[in-house]
Amino acid sequence: MVKGDTLWSISQRYDVNMSTIISTNNLKEISRLSIGQKLKLPITNMDIAKAEGYDQEAEAEEIIYYVKKGESLWSISREYNVKLEAIIAANSITDASKISAGQQLRIPNVPGARSNICNFIWPVRGRITSPYGMRVISGRKEFHAGIDIGGPTGTNILAAESGRVSYAGYMRGYGNVIILSHDGGYSTVYGHNSVNLVKKGQYVKKGSIIGKVGRTGNATGSHLHFEVRLGGKPVNPLSYLK
Repeated sequence: MVKGDTLWSISQRYDVNMSTIISTNNLKEISRLSIGQKLKLPITNMDIAKAEGYDQEAEAEEIIYYVKKGESLWSISREYNVKLEAIIAANSITDASKISAGQQLRIPNVPGARSNICNFIWPVRGRITSPYGMRVISGRKEFHAGIDIGGPTGTNILAAESGRVSYAGYMRGYGNVIILSHDGGYSTVYGHNSVNLVKKGQYVKKGSIIGKVGRTGNATGSHLHFEVRLGGKPVNPLSYLK
């Protein structure tokens, strides 16, 4: 911490909830923080966004969306990173629990275009050991920005789509990680690798081997952490994988 810092200012700067900082550091008296005190911070969206070259202020646009069977306004708001209240207001919805398959919705403030939806291939074939969305870790809820796919260490990791390597290196939490940038504002993230086989700036084709599965970084077992991002913000990978 430096002079003038507060938990609030730090949470805003690094896009982390105050409660997460408090629990991660076992803080008892949040008013008793001192200059030079070190705080542990979890991996944030900003780390990935900066590596991708986004500033988290990507242009937003309104899109028309048709509700699929089993979806809710909440799940749609999470997938598009748009506030639930914004969708409700844009569509003059009086009962948020009553939406139906095939219903047309206006979704405002969507970061980046989604007119050209990518069809990504699975980077690794295996069981999903942790899904996208909210999950409980060590007794506290956290948002999981991707999916975890189990696999033995050394398993080939394939590029889910053709693109350019925007980052290949070590990142806190993710361990050895690769980020590929694709057309349409999309990017994919491959984390906890035992080894990265590509370098920043390199162009790779869909299906190319880019790394090997591992357990580097914050990982309790061998698996691939895989994310799909649109405009620098995470979306549900299962909506794009074929």
